[in-house]
Formats: sequence, C-alpha cells, structure tokens
Amino acid sequence: MIILVPTSKQARQDHLNETLKGSDRTRAVAPSYAAGRAYNSQLQRMLIELRKDINRELLPAIKQTEPQYTADGWSDVIARVFQSLAAKWLGDSFVLWAEHQAGRFVNHAVNVGKRRFVRSAPGIGINLYGETPEINDYIEASTAANVKLIKSIPAQHLDQIETMVMSNMRSGMRSGSIAKQLVEKFRATKSRAKFIARDQTSKINADITKKRQQHAGFEFFKWIDSDDDRVRKRHEKIASADVGFGPGVYRWDDLPISDSGQRISPGQDYECRCTAKPMTRKMVDRLIK
Repeated sequence: MIILVPTSKQARQDHLNETLKGSDRTRAVAPSYAAGRAYNSQLQRMLIELRKDINRELLPAIKQTEPQYTADGWSDVIARVFQSLAAKWLGDSFVLWAEHQAGRFVNHAVNVGKRRFVRSAPGIGINLYGETPEINDYIEASTAANVKLIKSIPAQHLDQIETMVMSNMRSGMRSGSIAKQLVEKFRATKSRAKFIARDQTSKINADITKKRQQHAGFEFFKWIDSDDDRVRKRHEKIASADVGFGPGVYRWDDLPISDSGQRISPGQDYECRCTAKPMTRKMVDRLIK
C-alpha cells in the first residue's frame, strides 16, 4: 500500500494531527545495524585479500633483498612491488568494486530505515516505492562519500607500510621483525575499516531519519539515549534537558550542541547510538502543560 505525503507544510501538519490524534503513538527509529555488519564483512574480506597479496609479493622481496641492505638497488625492487600492489588496489577494477559495495550499503541502510520509520509512527504518509528528490540526492552523495572511504583503506595502508618498510630496511632491521610490524599495521587497518562501517551506519540513519521526519511534517523530536554506561555525559544531558518543549525535546531546525560545539542530531556524533523519536506539536503542547 502506498500512502503519499501531502505536499505543503501545513497539509503535512494537518495530516499528522489527524492521523496521530495528538497521541504519543510514536517511537524512535533504530539504526540498521545489519547493514553496517554486512558492510564491515565486505571490508574485512577486502583486507584479507590485500594481506594475501602483501604476503605473496612483498615479504619474499624483503627476504630476497635482505643481504643487500647496504648495497644499491634493493630499494628499486621494493618500490616496484608497491607499484604492483597499488596498480591492483587503487586501479579501475577496485574502484568499480568499491562503487558497488558503497551503493549496496547505502541503499540497504536507507531501505531498512524507511520500513522502521513507517513503524515509528503508524499511519503517517510515505511512499513505500519511491524517494523524495532530497533523499535521492542524499543517497547519491553518501554513496560517493563511502566510495572515497573504501578507496582510502588500501591506499592509506599501502602508503603507511611502504614508509615503514623502507625506513626499517634502511636501518638494517631483519625481515622477521618487519613482518611482525606488518601484522600490527594490518590489525590497525582492520579496526579502521570496522569503525568506518559502524560510523557510517549511524550517520546515514541519523541523516535519513531527520529528512524523513521533517518531510512527514514533524517539527520536533525527542532525543533518546541508549541508557547505559557507554552514553556520553553530554548526550545524557541533552536527553534530559528541557529547552522549553519538554525533557529531551528539540526542534529539527534548532539542534542541540555537541562537546565540539557542533549542532548534532541523534546518531551523528562519533559512535553515537542515540535515536530520535518523532514528536508532533500536540505532543509537545501536552508536555509543556
């Protein structure tokens, strides 16, 4: 069934008031963690393949040139290995793979978010088979941003280990010690990839939730924190503060401020797990009274 959102702002307000009858039948939209887990899984598989190539091409070259550390020419051998790795992991085929993975992740997160948004306020208007131009633009921009993030993972990793390998070989470090350092660098890159997947999941959910709620006619939202020991003190304070609309309630066009001084909505801050519960004007009026 398709329920269309009224076009004008006042019509959307009237639609919300009529549909929800001023009740409190709304709930926060939880992020699509499944999309983030699937995204991270693909990034980790990518890194496993990158590590295989490094083990197959770089480590033998390091061992082969180890006796020549004090002679000329060994650096050219190592440089050619990194050129070969870069050609594969920064080339056109990899970019196409990155574009596919980024697009799949963003669309997965947006589609799951749409279904959860419908459940957050039963009866509100939304077209289940299409998106607004604004959200389509956001999907395109977010996909492009994630392509850049995916490309940065092998690019940064190769750049870091090239600097490390060259420096350590010049200082005479043995190949076994260099191999151990490569393992540590790989662990750090795996952690960065995991962070990217988790952070982007939260940000996309936060951005899309804001756009959907505003488009549906919600002027207000209630900041809901995760209610555990991991909640930031600042976010805990935001969730309980009353700026005139009831505890934790804010206008979408007047967001609270983070520790860094930036205006944020739930889920936008670094590793934030907070969510936004949609609130109508009637709900807010009842809280004020």
